[in-house]
Amino acid sequence: MEFEALLCAARQGDATSKERLFFMYRPLIIKSSMVEGSFREDLYQVLSLTFLKCIDKFDVENAKERSKKWDAYSK
Repeated sequence: MEFEALLCAARQGDATSKERLFFMYRPLIIKSSMVEGSFREDLYQVLSLTFLKCIDKFDVENAKERSKKWDAYSK
C-alpha cells in the first residue's frame, strides 16, 4: 500500500494501517528517545503518543498542495 493510502486509511480508523505507520517510524522515535546515549522510556512513550495523535491530525490534501508548491519553487 502506498504511503498516502496508508495514511488515509489510518486517519479513517484502520488500526492495522496506523500500526504499520508506527512501525515505519519506530526507528526514528527510538533514536529520538536517546538522551546522552541512554534510552529514555518516558520520552519514547510521549513521542509514540504524539506520533499517533499526529496521524489523526495530518492534513493530507494540504500537504499535497505544499509539496506541489515546493516542487515548482525548487525547479
